[in-house]
Amino acid sequence: MRRLVPILLLLGSCAAPERVDDADREILAAVDAMYADLSARRWDALEAHFLPEASLVFATPSGPKRMTPAKFVEVVRKNVEGKEIFGERMKTGTARVHGNVATVWSRFEGREGNSAEVRTWSGVDAFTLLKVEGRWRISQVAVSQDPPPPAR
Repeated sequence: MRRLVPILLLLGSCAAPERVDDADREILAAVDAMYADLSARRWDALEAHFLPEASLVFATPSGPKRMTPAKFVEVVRKNVEGKEIFGERMKTGTARVHGNVATVWSRFEGREGNSAEVRTWSGVDAFTLLKVEGRWRISQVAVSQDPPPPAR
């Protein structure tokens, strides 16, 4: 195995690096900040990431479910109340920018619970952002959660 390490390092260095420019970094940082405020339960800061008329649309088995950022904060706040573990983060993200409009495709992971039991989930958040007064704000999020793993 020790002999393979230099070869693996050489092969890894030959792969083309993913190109991420400053604009992409700025947009991905804005989305990361939203996840950070969500995970830290900073409810007012979380809502401030969204434009006033923004919407979140959840793909559910019974069809799309739309809500405002205020309703989203209310629902999440109620669902995580009393849980010692809660967080959601972007695992990978891809940004596209055109002037003051951007999109982010975010693979996310989340967890909630307590020391005895933790529930996990994952999926994709598709963000549309607009740059308003120098700040990227979320105008819309479409959420698609991965199906839960089969029960054992």
